[in-house]
Amino acid sequence: MTSSARIREHYVASQPPDTSTVLVIGPGWLGSAIVAASSRSGASAWSIARGGSAGVDGGLGSGTSAHHALQGDITRAETDAGLDTLLAALPRRVDHVVLCVAPSRSRGDNHASLYPAAARGAVRLASALHARTLLYTSSTGVYGASDGAVVDENAPVAGGDERQRALLEAEDEILSGGRERAVRRIVLRVAGLYGPDRDPAPRFRMIAADGSDARWCNFAWRDDVVSAVQHLQSRAELTGQNRLFNCGDGHPVRARDVTRALLGTEAVPSPETARASRPRSNQCVAVDRLLATGWSPRVPTVFAGLRLLGHSVDAA
Repeated sequence: MTSSARIREHYVASQPPDTSTVLVIGPGWLGSAIVAASSRSGASAWSIARGGSAGVDGGLGSGTSAHHALQGDITRAETDAGLDTLLAALPRRVDHVVLCVAPSRSRGDNHASLYPAAARGAVRLASALHARTLLYTSSTGVYGASDGAVVDENAPVAGGDERQRALLEAEDEILSGGRERAVRRIVLRVAGLYGPDRDPAPRFRMIAADGSDARWCNFAWRDDVVSAVQHLQSRAELTGQNRLFNCGDGHPVRARDVTRALLGTEAVPSPETARASRPRSNQCVAVDRLLATGWSPRVPTVFAGLRLLGHSVDAA
């Protein structure tokens, strides 16, 4: 068994049996792993995908049991007719709803047209299903710091581009929209999501390793994000008044150090390639609030994650 597989199996072994019902709206690369983990833990797992029946990504290992895959558009749940269509295909009650959507170029989406409408639909659906929690996977990109500052959940947000504005509007809908207050609402701002089939190594191999790219980068291994979702679902009552959490490994690294670890200190790509691939953000994402709830990442640094992805990494 590979080291990656052992870590994945440990996620399952460390969790008590789950008898809840979980609905994931948007079972893409991250959402399908949440479905897989929910099913593995014993939960009744459901998903809603806009295009056809979504499959479950075996991101936490083989042997995932079947789940209930539905086709539907959460943005249409803003209307009574659209909401009723979804409710007719779902159980009468769902314990946990996870909103994990992303724009589709083939469908002509953009951030502004999808995120806020999906959030409004998810609030209505979670309320109608008498859910215990509604969790939205957002992004630490909303902070937009460019000076290397430490950003926690109280840091100012940017809202400077379309994606940031759409994410923030969706977060506000999740946390404050609608009149139903019984549902525990949570926003999980994810930093630098990576893992199987989403390898960050190629772009970092194209960043200058000579010290010119000193920007801070943040990372979250996909299975750790999945475990954070499950942790907050099961311990929602212990989070107090906090409903907004950053999620990452808590170990920001400079872009140049990732490149050096991959290439060795003597290998420096051409400046032309480096300039074309520079990352935009420069911030250190703090995850103390999430750690305080009892959650911790099992892949502690991006260097450990790169090794799991099969890279020979020249770093401690």
